[in-house]
Amino acid sequence: MEKNGKKALVILGYGTIGSLLADSAKDNYGLYIVNRSAKEGADFNSLSLVPADPAITAIVLSTKPQDIRENLENGNWQKDIHRLLNGNPDSFGVSTAAGIKTGWLQQEIGTDKTGKDIEFIRTMSNTAAQVNQGVVGLYATPNATKKMRQTAENLYRENSLCLWVEIEEDLDAVTAVSGSGTGFVYYMMEALMENQKLSLDDAIKAVRDAANNDKKKSPLHQTYQANYLSHLLFALKIIPLSYIYLITQ
Repeated sequence: MEKNGKKALVILGYGTIGSLLADSAKDNYGLYIVNRSAKEGADFNSLSLVPADPAITAIVLSTKPQDIRENLENGNWQKDIHRLLNGNPDSFGVSTAAGIKTGWLQQEIGTDKTGKDIEFIRTMSNTAAQVNQGVVGLYATPNATKKMRQTAENLYRENSLCLWVEIEEDLDAVTAVSGSGTGFVYYMMEALMENQKLSLDDAIKAVRDAANNDKKKSPLHQTYQANYLSHLLFALKIIPLSYIYLITQ
């Protein structure tokens, strides 16, 4: 059985990332969208209200990390996760939560009716996906199948560059660079526009040219090419030393 002739996904949490994933999946999957507060587009306000459906392929945990911890530690979601995935060997979980390891998720959720852990794909995306310029890091638990990995990647491929890591801890670096790093770039662009009087277009061009290592075309390089020291000091003021260390490793 398939929902409307399609495989189905449960998306738990309908914020920025959850809504992006729903938009990416809507043409290929039937969707059950859960959000605890009333929100246009959400079908239910509780996981317990989602009907059992053999078409469900995956449950996407896209709520805030603290909500995942609270609900799993209090035993609120386990029964419904197992009910909806129903021991289907092809079903799995996707987590978008920062700082929550897949091993902890498997331990808290427990084994399915066949005695096996639920496999998880953990992802770290960024808000640049809203303009189809995102970068997402993905990690799969060791026994996740190629099909599970492909399904998870397809949720992001439309709006993000997908980078797989084989060691879960490497997602911490992805979080710092693709998640937090974009914030530093936006802050730097704002500073350039305000203090160096660059237009928005020139600030964007400066960042793009720097990324492409095209110094000759960069308006920032043309204007301030002799003042490297001041730019270094400026960078050190707005970017924590720990972040610089991380991205150079």
